Amino acid sequence: MARQLIADKKERSLGELVIIVLLVASLMAIFIHSFFKQEQQLSQAGFTTLANNFAAKANLVHAQWLMDSKPTVVMLSTMNGESQQVVVNQKGWIDSISDGYVCQKIWQTILEAPLLFMKYPVSVVEVKRGVKQKGHICQYGLPSGSFFEYNSINGQVSAVMNRNVGN
Repeated sequence: MARQLIADKKERSLGELVIIVLLVASLMAIFIHSFFKQEQQLSQAGFTTLANNFAAKANLVHAQWLMDSKPTVVMLSTMNGESQQVVVNQKGWIDSISDGYVCQKIWQTILEAPLLFMKYPVSVVEVKRGVKQKGHICQYGLPSGSFFEYNSINGQVSAVMNRNVGN
């Protein structure tokens, strides 16, 4: 009788262990599923914040350009006490005077960071909309299809759009 009770207890504890493992595994699966489901939304929100920071820095440089009597190079103080030279065009918006990699240089000037966002590479394309187009229209995008544009003629930074949605 005692052996039977011990055997029943072992069976019960083994059954309870199996139920607990299944319960924990199903909770982990639900968590992982919801995490990956929300990852795109988190990435979109972060990229929107990055675009807003981009626009804020462009406006800051333009305001400093106006206050400094419209020079060709604006001097900004950085957080660590150093000075940053920012090349601006005739309208006072951040631009680059070089012939190649203009949009990459604008990104570097504004964000002072590599072309990465949450470990994803940021693609850079200069958009040509007309033969007589002045300035540069730079498009910065993620592999997911999210992108925003910067126009160096008027300093406009577009809202974040998504190629996959049809915006």
